[in-house]
Amino acid sequence: MSNGDRPRPGLAERARARRRVQPEVIPRSRKVGSVTFHMVGLSLLFVGGGMLVSALVDVIERGHAAVDLLASGLLAMALGETLRRSTSVPRDLPPRAVFVAVTVSWVLVSFAGAVPYLFAGRLSTVPAALFESISGFTCSGSSVFTAADFEQASPGILFWRQLTQWFGGMGIIVLAVAVLPFLGVGGLELIKAEAPGPTSDRLAPRVSETAKRLWLVYLVFTAASALALLATGIGWFDSVGLSLALVSTGGFAPEAASIGAYDSVAVELVVIIGMVIGGSSFALL
Repeated sequence: MSNGDRPRPGLAERARARRRVQPEVIPRSRKVGSVTFHMVGLSLLFVGGGMLVSALVDVIERGHAAVDLLASGLLAMALGETLRRSTSVPRDLPPRAVFVAVTVSWVLVSFAGAVPYLFAGRLSTVPAALFESISGFTCSGSSVFTAADFEQASPGILFWRQLTQWFGGMGIIVLAVAVLPFLGVGGLELIKAEAPGPTSDRLAPRVSETAKRLWLVYLVFTAASALALLATGIGWFDSVGLSLALVSTGGFAPEAASIGAYDSVAVELVVIIGMVIGGSSFALL
């Protein structure tokens, strides 16, 4: 049979041939490459989750600020999720980008941490609320709370106040790195930029595993401190609140008179031991 006599391929066969020849088109990601805004988004998600936990505590303790804490938490988480979904972390992280990411994350998280105080009306001015938030996240121990504030504050607000120092003690960026295994070496740089010193020691070959182990030790020590304080006879709210201060060495307490309010040698011994362990290198534990 000559070439002119051969049957021509049908339309379906020609379409299949074109599909085999044409290269596959991979859609480009619409995410913006920004480690700064990605870290801010993740940090706001964690902080918002802490506000929701504080709202639950307020409900359990029959407080009056659960709605304020819930609104603050949902607002922070909505903004955080928006930033997380619309951005991605570049593979190469120059030192300047790392330090900018950590700095901006902590500044914006501090502003977010002030919102519950304002929504609940516990602190009436932005500078006062911001001061309390920054003092908590930086574990400075300074406070604008007066004795009247402690008496009138809802339990959920007091718990949130304790929780800010707990977040700051280990570092929100370290927590973010724990759930971002693809950061690689850049993740270690983020940890070092946020918490220079003993907490930046590498405990595992992978940076994400190091961050996870640090937070695991942090959680275990927090739970052990709470149980030890509970065994002294004080209530669960104060036990958990003080344990958040011990492990972070933040200095905040759920009572206006701090540990002096309990007038207990047992409580003081647990606090002393807890602060010594909390101030040591977790890489050695």
